[in-house]
Parts: sequence; structure tokens; C-alpha cells
Amino acid sequence: MSKNKPSGNPAASPLRQRAEELLRATAAEVPTLRTEDVQSLVHELNVHQRELEIQNEELRESQVELAHSRDRYADLYEFAPVGYVTLDKDGTILEGNLTATTMLGVKRQDLLRSSISQFVNRESQDDLYLHRQATFSGETRQTCEIEMHTTDGTPISVRLESIAFGPENERRCRTALIDVSRERRAQESLLDSEQRYRRLTDAVIDYIFTVRVENGDTVETVHGPNCEAITGFTPEEFTANKLLWISIVPQEDRPLVEHHIQETLLGESPAPLEHRIRRKDGAMRWVLRIASPQFDDQNRLVAYDGLLRDITERKEAELA
Repeated sequence: MSKNKPSGNPAASPLRQRAEELLRATAAEVPTLRTEDVQSLVHELNVHQRELEIQNEELRESQVELAHSRDRYADLYEFAPVGYVTLDKDGTILEGNLTATTMLGVKRQDLLRSSISQFVNRESQDDLYLHRQATFSGETRQTCEIEMHTTDGTPISVRLESIAFGPENERRCRTALIDVSRERRAQESLLDSEQRYRRLTDAVIDYIFTVRVENGDTVETVHGPNCEAITGFTPEEFTANKLLWISIVPQEDRPLVEHHIQETLLGESPAPLEHRIRRKDGAMRWVLRIASPQFDDQNRLVAYDGLLRDITERKEAELA
């Protein structure tokens, strides 16, 4: 239809001139125009009017689509699961979404034009400053974790992810505020659990060795530092000789130990096993062996811990 526009049709220029003349003509002058000229002019005006109507309709559709896109962007920005703020070089908050205001416990009008440093704990002020300097001096995304607090003093652990934009004289940075307090507490709880586990195992177990498994086969064994006190051999000696462990088990006890190992490699949890070992100095000792398997998210055996305790005194008392 664009080929019918007056600007794109060379023959339309005289018609446009005639249209202008027609508009300026008085009622007495109109009858002097030839009938074919009037009909041609009317047709051209009708076509042009239709083009304008189509353009107006397309413009309205574009405006509606733009409004929908703006609303979707506003929803995504305001109700994103992380806080978003825009900062200048001094750390002043120029913009912020609803999540950021909720995270910091402040109204939007109180958040804007305030300094982000006022929500940062004293021990993290240097980290915030270095983070801002690195962000504004480069073009890549910068990340750090700092300790912040809400307006009522509630502490929160926050990961900052920032990237700069804009010309040098109007440099800004967009920063995502990601609350990692729950993740940090989970890590601390896991660390506490591991420490308690180590203290308990150290109290009831003489030493631990870990066996890494791939496709049901042993690929690596790591012996704990206390193995020398029980066996007389160092962890390095066990690493250098993969058959050293089974060689210190007396021939009479090996079938039991090998069966215990096979059950563990099959992913089972075999019952604790009591058997003998011969130390490096030749002394015979009784040990209690417990296997603790480890599985991946697909329930495949990836490793197991061997827990050993010297029970020689108890066994000798029983035999006596």
C-alpha cells in the first residue's frame, strides 16, 4: 500500500497540487474543474485517508504493546526475588525496587537519595568501598559478600553483584542485593555438625580411612593420621602399597574382611566386623571395623568410610 502514498508516486504531485487548489477554491470555482480530475483527486484523498487510518491503528497497537511490556518489566523489577538498586559513584541510592525496601526495612521515599553505606556494618565498610571502586573502574560484573543490617538493626548477610553503565561524567552502577543469610546459617550449621561429628568419632573411633568408589570398584583409599598408632604403618605407606591393608590381615580372617568389603561395594550396610591385624612390629591386634557408605543424588555409591577401633583389651578379656 506504500506505493500509493503521494510521496512515493511521481504522478501524485500534480494531484496534490490540485487538491490544495481545490481546498482553496470557492464554491463557485469548484464546478470549473473537470469531472475526471475531481474523481481522481477524490480517489487519491480516500487512499491517503485510509493509509492514515491504518497507520493510526498500528500506532495504537504499538502503544498498547509497549504499555504491556512496561507493566511486565515493572512487575519483574518490583517483585524480583532479589533487591535492585542503582548507585552513583558516591554510593547514593538513586533507584530501588520493592524487594530492596523490604529487605532493608525502609520506605521507598526514605531509601532514595540515602547512602547504601548506612545499611552496611562497620566491619564491611572497607569491602563495600573496594567493591564500588572495582565496579566503577571496569566494565565487568563485580561480586562480594558483606554484612548489612535493616533499619531496626536486624543483621543480614548480603551478596552484592554490580555492573557499571553510562558515560564517564554520569557513571552509574546497577547492584543486586541477594540475601544469603539463610545460606550462611546453613553453612555454619553444617560446619558445627562436622566438628561435632569429628569430636564424637575421635572419642569412640581410633582412626578413619575413606575409600573412593567408581562403578563399584575402589579407585583410592585415604588413611587418617591415627592409622600409625593402630597398625604401625604411616598413611604414606598405605598409599604407596594398595595391598598393604589386606596383607596385614591374618590369612584366617581375610575371607570375613573381603566379604565385608564386597557387601559395602554393593551399596549395603554390613554389620560391624571384628577381626585381627598384624602390626608393623609383629604384634597381633583386634579391631572393630564399621563401614559407612556415601551415595550421590542418584543413589550410587561414591565412597565409604571405614571406622576402626582397637578392641584388643576387650577381646583378650573375653578369651581369658
